[in-house]
Amino acid sequence: MDFVISVCWIVFVLYWGVSAIGTKKTAERLGIAALIKNRLPVILGVILLFAPTPKTYLRFLGVRIVPHDAALMIMADFFCLSGLAGAIWARRTIGGNWSGDVVIKENHTLVEYGPYRWVRHPIYTGMLLMMLGTAMATGHIGDILGWVLILCGLLVKLKQEESLMLSHFPDAYADYMSRVKRLIPYVY
Repeated sequence: MDFVISVCWIVFVLYWGVSAIGTKKTAERLGIAALIKNRLPVILGVILLFAPTPKTYLRFLGVRIVPHDAALMIMADFFCLSGLAGAIWARRTIGGNWSGDVVIKENHTLVEYGPYRWVRHPIYTGMLLMMLGTAMATGHIGDILGWVLILCGLLVKLKQEESLMLSHFPDAYADYMSRVKRLIPYVY
């Protein structure tokens, strides 16, 4: 893997681990079925994107479909760096409300400022950009398929989150949804 992308992922993992300390206590959590529904595609996608073993045993997954070219590598590094910056900004903005699971925290607040004024799920946008840059840099069928699986899992998770937010902030979150797109500003 490219040096810049490797450093981005190291920073991401370290930041996420440290920033998880001190989040608010969970007040409400979705059940195990919802967790499996959003986690399974993400776990499979991460395995395809980062683990070499599937590409060893299923050779077609290791077929390069994205050319290894300097311009594409620069773009992949840019996506990964931009995604990292956006994910960290969003994570800092949401603060104690953050959780890796679909939950409502004690004294949960609706955050609509910072990157949340442009998209409702900026952490996912940043993570997807990082993973897209990674998949572009490695360029195999398995890497692209991994990114697609992660995207599917995160789309399931954001729908679950939105349903939970609507139940706790019915008017405010409905208004927020009508003004702000999910993942891509002004598009989707």
